Amino acid sequence: MYWDNFYGFMGGGHGEGMSEELIFNYFGSQCSKDDTMAESIARMRQAHPERSIVHTNGSFHCDYRLGTVSRLASRRPDDKIIVVAIRPAYSWSEATLNAETMEYNGADVPVADYIVYVEYKPAPEPEGAM
Repeated sequence: MYWDNFYGFMGGGHGEGMSEELIFNYFGSQCSKDDTMAESIARMRQAHPERSIVHTNGSFHCDYRLGTVSRLASRRPDDKIIVVAIRPAYSWSEATLNAETMEYNGADVPVADYIVYVEYKPAPEPEGAM
């Protein structure tokens, strides 16, 4: 599922013109980052089991409990992991947890346990822009 998402993201314009082999190499880098972050969190939890840890990363590393989250869960299966996503709200009526789900194995998987929506405001035009 993670590869499919990554390939869709990169092949959908972000990696325009890249071969599948090159996208796969980038995916390897992505997984290495995920593993490194998960290992760092796991070590901190091992050293300080009484503490909660807040980890911040880019959304692709944790959306749908993939990436860093799945790698941490495999290292520390008894830890409670909560994922909070931050998303722009283009329309407040559409800002619900159900707005960001993905179908997987016949079930709707939410992007996160909680979503914090912030009002979308387009960047102002630079002065002198035509």
